[in-house]
Amino acid sequence: MIKVITLCLIFLVLSSAEGAPQNPKSFAHLSRLDAGESKGVIFIYYNAKISKILKHKVESSDHPGTALRAIETKIDSTSRDKHIIDYDAGPSGDPHFVVYKKEDNKLTQVGSFLGTELIIPGDGTVYVSGEADDFFNKRRKYVLRDVRLEEIVQPYYYVGLKTTNTKPMDMYTDRSFKSKVAHLPPNSEIEVLLATKKNEYEYDYLIKSPYGLVGWSIVESQYGLCGTEIIKGICFHGD
Repeated sequence: MIKVITLCLIFLVLSSAEGAPQNPKSFAHLSRLDAGESKGVIFIYYNAKISKILKHKVESSDHPGTALRAIETKIDSTSRDKHIIDYDAGPSGDPHFVVYKKEDNKLTQVGSFLGTELIIPGDGTVYVSGEADDFFNKRRKYVLRDVRLEEIVQPYYYVGLKTTNTKPMDMYTDRSFKSKVAHLPPNSEIEVLLATKKNEYEYDYLIKSPYGLVGWSIVESQYGLCGTEIIKGICFHGD
């Protein structure tokens, strides 16, 4: 009986460890702060050696209501400048982080970023990810220049979503969409590899077919509620 109980306890511990959120591998040395009202959804990863946990409510800077003043930290560990990080759920569930420079007890906003995860390693950069007011988990990198955090331009955004399509789709050799690579019937097992923005509510997507062919696909605007999207999981996560 003791052996059975011991095995059950080991199984529960292992299951809990597997289910718990893990630090991104590149930032395994950082500490993690759960900043959301619901546990296990909103995270800030930070360098504990140059940070101080605050975690108290303040008035939101962009809407009537409150935000969480999460931490005080250095974006660049070699600088004397300190920054304050707020997490704000927004007036209608639009998760975002607001970064302020702190100087003589005065706060100056240096950036506001939609997302559910913020990573501040302390080397002058900031990383943001998460499905928030966009069509997929867009991973972005920012660098501190003077008093602004500026996005590092990527040639494409990585999507990495294995999914299916609900309507027929064509794949093309390039974004001129003239030379066809393949035709995909509904419910094909595809992988969305990359995306590039076309306009405010549209992206072009690089798709891998079930056979392994790769091509660009036109996806009609999918602004609105998820559930009717052409590519399952590629829909506007917001309002």
